[in-house]
Amino acid sequence: MAIADFDDGQIENFITNCFEANPERGQECLESLNSGDYQAAKELTRTPLLLTLVCILYQRSGQFPTNRSTLYLTFRR
Repeated sequence: MAIADFDDGQIENFITNCFEANPERGQECLESLNSGDYQAAKELTRTPLLLTLVCILYQRSGQFPTNRSTLYLTFRR
């Protein structure tokens, strides 16, 4: 059994729901991910758990991780 990756529509819905309290920030997050400047972060968002972590990080800092290792290190504490 494998967990299927999120498609673009599911990613957008997830981010919209995650940023429900601050829709402007959510829209900024989506636009940044879709700009092509954050391709590594965009790839991480295909996995539901990693998308959750990316959203939390973006809510806190307005930044995206450069890779999976950086994302995990951010939450290791």
